[in-house]
Amino acid sequence: MRTVNKKRFISLALAVSMFFSVATANAAKCKYNVDTVNHRTGEKVRWTKWNTFRLRQDPVMLAVVAEGDRKYLALRMNGPRGTRTDRPTKAVLDSGLIVQEGANLLVLMADESVLELHAEKEVVADSYYYVMGNGTFDLNFTVIIKYELDDGALTELTSKRLKVLRLSAGDEDFDFEFGDKGSDRVSKALVCIQ
Repeated sequence: MRTVNKKRFISLALAVSMFFSVATANAAKCKYNVDTVNHRTGEKVRWTKWNTFRLRQDPVMLAVVAEGDRKYLALRMNGPRGTRTDRPTKAVLDSGLIVQEGANLLVLMADESVLELHAEKEVVADSYYYVMGNGTFDLNFTVIIKYELDDGALTELTSKRLKVLRLSAGDEDFDFEFGDKGSDRVSKALVCIQ
């Protein structure tokens, strides 16, 4: 039987201990808006806290979602749709931004590689309006789109810096640029569902 070097054993035990304490500390930093069990399927459901990024004028929010074994990057956008002089009808409100099932979310990484994600299902934005002081109607929308993440996408998103997101919605493309801090916030959220 081989004897174990006492110094080597202590070093190994210390390294393993540090690894688990860092992993526990990172997990403790995870903040969830939803942390529950789906009563119909019995699956654990977690939505991380929304990270808000102010990109140009309009904010975009990202959350990371785990539903059972499936993982998603969720994107929430709020934005203007224009101004009208007449009160918008239900048909006008229902004809807003539509993201088709399978629509692309292109993720440009800092190393110039591109990751392509696809919308889980068709999503129609919720449209609403405000009556302005001058009697016009300011149209706006809110939409939440989930993009499924496989293990390869998770690895890329956590190991590389995020640079630009390009969302395709109907005839429109929306580009969102991220700096180092924004990319780090997204990576930290992704760790919460791994």
